[in-house]
Amino acid sequence: MRVRTYKSPYAARVADEILPTWLSYPSGWFCLGFSRQWKPGDVHTRPFMGTDVPVHRTREGKLRADPLPVREAHGIVWVGHTRDRTPPGWEIPSFPESFVSPHTYCAVEMAGHPQDVMENFIDHRHIIELHGVDFLDVLTEAKADGPFFSVTYRVGRSLPFCSTVQDIRVQFIGLGAALMTIELSRYRLTAAQWLLVTPVGPGRIRYWGAASATVAPSFRLPSLPRHGIERLVGFGMNRWSLRDSRADWPIYHHKAYLPHPRLNSEDGPIGAFRHWARQFSSDGSDR
Repeated sequence: MRVRTYKSPYAARVADEILPTWLSYPSGWFCLGFSRQWKPGDVHTRPFMGTDVPVHRTREGKLRADPLPVREAHGIVWVGHTRDRTPPGWEIPSFPESFVSPHTYCAVEMAGHPQDVMENFIDHRHIIELHGVDFLDVLTEAKADGPFFSVTYRVGRSLPFCSTVQDIRVQFIGLGAALMTIELSRYRLTAAQWLLVTPVGPGRIRYWGAASATVAPSFRLPSLPRHGIERLVGFGMNRWSLRDSRADWPIYHHKAYLPHPRLNSEDGPIGAFRHWARQFSSDGSDR
């Protein structure tokens, strides 16, 4: 799989040069790739937290990434990290497999930190100003539940040929993944957009986008065209999502971390999010 490297048009210093040295790699589960990339007998090496990790699928079909713990869930290959090199004390949650397993994926590497990427979803005002949505309403307030965090938005956006209103549920799985469930009832579609962030080196991340879509059962279609439509929608949504996220890339790439930012009521629950995120700091520091 080809991974692009982001090249910023700006002269500002990049995040891996200005990131405080005391910031550690977060604990949790992080994406190393996708299940269908490993056939029995395959070995692929992936960068992870300053080293190269060989991931091997045995002839029996099991994945190994010794000495790191590895999981397969939702068509994604996850590797775990904790300070003492034991598996994280929590597991990746269950979702309907036929729905959330990605049909398509792509990746780009840049400077940054996983928490900054995930925190971006909580910054309500930037979504309106930077991404050009017409309105954003919070349908369910942000809620922490152990290593998980969730919020639901209603977003209106004007597109070249139509306007859309989407209900988007964002579920954070530690600091390594966010799953956006998007209801497009007008088109009888439900989509799943994954944003996966893997720390590959000091102040460097691999930013993955992966997506799938399902057609509502009420839309009666034979199996073959139904699957074709779902794959086409998933591919198009992932491409569009990656294109839309490009507005954020210079921010991740050049962001300077402020431990105590000045916030207002329109910034969203960033304070609550940071309090929740403390549990993933491997050295006990307050990111």
